[in-house]
Amino acid sequence: YLRPALVLFGANFSPDRVLFKKAVPVAAAFEIFHSATLIHDDIVDSAYLRRNMPTVNVKWGAQVAVLVGDFLHDRALATFFAAQNDRVVSLFLNTACEVCDGEILEFTEKNNFNLKEELYFEIIQKKTASLLSACVETGAMLAGLPLEEALALKNYGLYLGMAFQIVDDCLDFMGEAHVFGKTLGSDCDAGVLTLPLIRLVSLVPEDKKSEVFQIFKSALGEEKLSYLRNLIMEYGTIDYSLEKAKTFTDRARLELEVLK
Repeated sequence: YLRPALVLFGANFSPDRVLFKKAVPVAAAFEIFHSATLIHDDIVDSAYLRRNMPTVNVKWGAQVAVLVGDFLHDRALATFFAAQNDRVVSLFLNTACEVCDGEILEFTEKNNFNLKEELYFEIIQKKTASLLSACVETGAMLAGLPLEEALALKNYGLYLGMAFQIVDDCLDFMGEAHVFGKTLGSDCDAGVLTLPLIRLVSLVPEDKKSEVFQIFKSALGEEKLSYLRNLIMEYGTIDYSLEKAKTFTDRARLELEVLK
């Protein structure tokens, strides 16, 4: 439960335990909202495994999954309003819009074999990093931190979120399903190009790109994943991606130096 932990991390800088306790329901609300987005994501991606359990849409169907996701979103929203803090509510609403914008942008770029790294970074900043950033910033707001410290925590969450999503995208190729907790290769099956593949496309010879694209678009399942995994290892794009993630974690650590 990374997102509520980040809210409490931000709130923990306040010596006032009353303020910290007020952050607990808000921290839970972020996790509820995140769960709602995952349920809807699994419908879009036709994923069959989430946290080592069948997804809601697999178990009860897409109609039920849509309603459950909507219900959780509404419960999260009610909890944010109950905090009676206009800044917190405003930040959540803006972040929810940004997450949706990121998901829409990712959807419109499906099967785009010419996707550039810059646009990939914009997508993951919106759909993942913005929420982690909002979690830490919300904790800082509730703790009443000075603007400079609150901004540093906001940026910390943003850079952490970028690194988090890059590593998650690497695990989609290289992880183990029972450890990863969700369907391997689900991004590929959904037509989503992530950093390891974007880098691969930039490196493979022109005469091989069409072959790679045809495999990527195919419904070969495990055979497709194995083919792409071998190419990714051959061209070292996992190492490249993890190095990019490290640059973001380094930037995140630098932000914390502002804090006592």
